[in-house]
Amino acid sequence: MELLYLCPELIIKTKQMFKKKLTKLFIIILVSSPLAAKCQLIEKISFDASDSTGGYYLAVRPASNNIKGVLVLLNSFRVPESMLPETRLHNVGYANNILTVFASMNFKLYADSAAVLRINAIMQDIVTRFSPDTAKFALAGHDFAGSIALRYTELTYEHLEQYPVQPKAVFGVDCPIDLFSVWHCCEREIKKNFYGGTVSDATLFLNAMKNEKGTIYDNANTYKKLTPFNHDVDAPGNERFLKTVAVRLYYDNDIEWQLKNRGNGLYDSNIPDATELISRLMLAGNKNAEFVAAKRPGYRANGTRSPNAMSIVEESECIDWVSRKLNFFNPNNPLAWAAPYTFPMPQDWTMERAIFPPSFSPNSKYKGFEEIHFPPGWGDIKTEDYWTVSYLFRLDGKQKLDAISIADFIKIYFEGLIADNARRRNIPADKIVPISAQLKKTITEQGDIETYTGMVNSLDYMAVVPITFNCRVHIKAGRQQTPVLIEISPKPFDLPIWQAMEKTVQVFNNDLNSNN
Repeated sequence: MELLYLCPELIIKTKQMFKKKLTKLFIIILVSSPLAAKCQLIEKISFDASDSTGGYYLAVRPASNNIKGVLVLLNSFRVPESMLPETRLHNVGYANNILTVFASMNFKLYADSAAVLRINAIMQDIVTRFSPDTAKFALAGHDFAGSIALRYTELTYEHLEQYPVQPKAVFGVDCPIDLFSVWHCCEREIKKNFYGGTVSDATLFLNAMKNEKGTIYDNANTYKKLTPFNHDVDAPGNERFLKTVAVRLYYDNDIEWQLKNRGNGLYDSNIPDATELISRLMLAGNKNAEFVAAKRPGYRANGTRSPNAMSIVEESECIDWVSRKLNFFNPNNPLAWAAPYTFPMPQDWTMERAIFPPSFSPNSKYKGFEEIHFPPGWGDIKTEDYWTVSYLFRLDGKQKLDAISIADFIKIYFEGLIADNARRRNIPADKIVPISAQLKKTITEQGDIETYTGMVNSLDYMAVVPITFNCRVHIKAGRQQTPVLIEISPKPFDLPIWQAMEKTVQVFNNDLNSNN
């Protein structure tokens, strides 16, 4: 495994020299630069030692090193390094708990057995090496690799047992959708003979397809198996396996530029087939199928205008879409997360969500996620709600908890909370009181594994006086997490505020089939 480093300043340098020897450029500039210390780590990982020409991929771990989702981006015809200056998807993924992987399909034009085996090997290596949640994968492809990504995703849902991962989301960037249309388009380009580069590509593609699979006229059944979509067939085709998958297709729809510079009309582009595919998916009930018209024209990293450029993808918005469709908690957009549980709030209460432990409690031995509910009078000492809080902690793993470990958990949490607020509010040291928590096991309430009650002694940092909370703890069942619901209030247990909190606890329903 080789290590490279990448940061925004170096991307600019690389763009200016893109036409030169790209891989050598990255190694020389990126490793020797003094900027490397603050840059992202790019790992060059071999997944096939027998393939000396390209059996590797590039991986960019998230800054947190907490992989919540994986985006695998495939490209065609070029080495994986060629994608780095063309997009910031890995930069945005780096900040949003996404492992970004770049891999090349080399000269593959469709998802034949060799292409499928290659992607399987990449996916399996990612799973083995990084141990991500296999339910949190998105697959994407640029150009012909987009067509491969779509067909591969279809195959994973058609034959579940044969694939290491079933992508929950897939997107293509200026990718062909229908291989029959590709063939006809290439024939038209050669006949028009308008733009030399396009004619050369069309000739190359037709020869490659003919040599590998024969013509579409002689071997139509072969191409029907390879194409992700066939717009000439009214009955549901391979696209039917995308019914439950989030699908996006990105295109530069500047047809005026195409007409003037390439002699191409709309039907010489991939857009008609793409819109028809999205239309059929929507009509079939897929509410997550989208055609995305680029909001900016495509330009390559060297400044060349190209509708085929990766720049037509707005990276921040795309990563936000990936996060939402994979449905993992993104601390940069916490309210967009669809929680895999039911934990309602009483009317007029407010909520906060965050990764656990918070920055003020680094000594906690647990990791996971917290959701906090505040009543409207939480900060008003004149109300019955004052200092009343309802917590949900979803702790990673199957935790063995008892009265002592939960009391210690609460004590450490409040020590950090009070110390943080004392610093920010300039509370004198002689006003700080020791934090303590005592719990005892009580009659197990309905829906709980165990129930505890007790008291917490702390500092009311708003009034700067000691305060004692009554506390009730509910340990719930979880598959990969341990849900812990903690209610605190300085009010006695028999007051209405406790009844309001208890109603929401009784409604709590953890989705045991969730991998969140």
